[in-house]
Amino acid sequence: MEKETLKRAILDGQEIFSSRQVIPREHSLKWKEIKRLEKVIAVVGPRRAGKTFFLFQVMNELGLERLNAVFLDFSEIPLQDFAAEHFELLFQAYLELFPDHTPWFFFDEIQEVVSFEKGLKFLLNRGLKIFITGSTSRVFTANLASALRGKTLTTTVLPLTFREFLRFKEKVVQAPVSRRELAEMHNLLQEYLLWGGFPEVVLVDSPDLKLNLIRSYIDSMLFRDVIERHHIKNAALVESVFLRVLKSFTKEISVHRWYNDYKSMGLKVSKDTLYQYLGHFEEAQFVYLVENMLGGSSSQKKIYLVDNGLYLRVRGFDEDWGKLLENRVFNDLQRGHSRLGFVKGSGWDLDFVSGSRAVQVSYELNDQSLRREAEGALRGLELPAVRESLVVVQEPMEPTATIAGVQVLPYWRASIEGVL
Repeated sequence: MEKETLKRAILDGQEIFSSRQVIPREHSLKWKEIKRLEKVIAVVGPRRAGKTFFLFQVMNELGLERLNAVFLDFSEIPLQDFAAEHFELLFQAYLELFPDHTPWFFFDEIQEVVSFEKGLKFLLNRGLKIFITGSTSRVFTANLASALRGKTLTTTVLPLTFREFLRFKEKVVQAPVSRRELAEMHNLLQEYLLWGGFPEVVLVDSPDLKLNLIRSYIDSMLFRDVIERHHIKNAALVESVFLRVLKSFTKEISVHRWYNDYKSMGLKVSKDTLYQYLGHFEEAQFVYLVENMLGGSSSQKKIYLVDNGLYLRVRGFDEDWGKLLENRVFNDLQRGHSRLGFVKGSGWDLDFVSGSRAVQVSYELNDQSLRREAEGALRGLELPAVRESLVVVQEPMEPTATIAGVQVLPYWRASIEGVL
């Protein structure tokens, strides 16, 4: 790798930074603290969630001048020969370009560089600030923390929350809201529940283009994060299992039943292989497996998707609004990083237990569903460590009931007010 090539890459990256328009995402990073820390800030999350643009947001919020920012995307062809020993050369190239400035490094797709940890250590030892994005694999995060011996701080970028979705739609919501605003909120929420929160999908209007984008995300994830990463030869079986996962979201799954189904179709596949595939999907952060908190690790698990839009790959004519709302509430709750599970008792169930709170989800409340949700919400208060219970609904759009002291709250309000 020649120094002149790196100089061009530095200048190209600065031009990209200065030309990007960024819609801010929510995060919990404290810049005063970050500036004091001698750590690599790792931005992780599933594909297409917006990690690269988050780097540009960080540059803006830090108030960096163009000349101080070094942005390199290691997935680009000019940098395909970059190796660990070239980090020192990169630093020298920057100092020759801007001898009176101090660089902040922003490395996109860092996993493309073999043994990149050694290069990051070189820069850290010189007191330089480093932000990286990397593989979608959770294993990447664990390996990075181990290699850098506690010198990393991780922040996660996921598909948009509903509050962020409204910002992308340039919609400002302030209480109280009028009937017209409620009707508009209803339409926006249905769009969000159906199409999900991948930023690129949210920003396009054409349904056909939205669907094509989602399909491309799935194809990329399956090939790069599962088939290629784990050297799987039977790509057709991987896709078949993933489509079954999509159809099963919010449901308890039985790998034994899946195994029997494939066996009856004359396909040779073991239960261990099916478990491995599920693990690969979860590792790639497109799927979550959630335990029954009363059943233990051996009980059947529920499947949730990182974004509702993935379900469009297999959706028929029925939108399944109840499942879409439940999947969305799950994603909001799991951002809190507290232990999250569901409860299936004898004759009753509870959608989620998150920390000290029980959460029940119902698309709409009527006399029959009110009784069912009430029982789950109230039984949740009997569980150890649970101190409060909440019922989240989509319809009606305004709270109309309190179940024995349990608040009923519309999803849009719970999301905007940060209740979830």
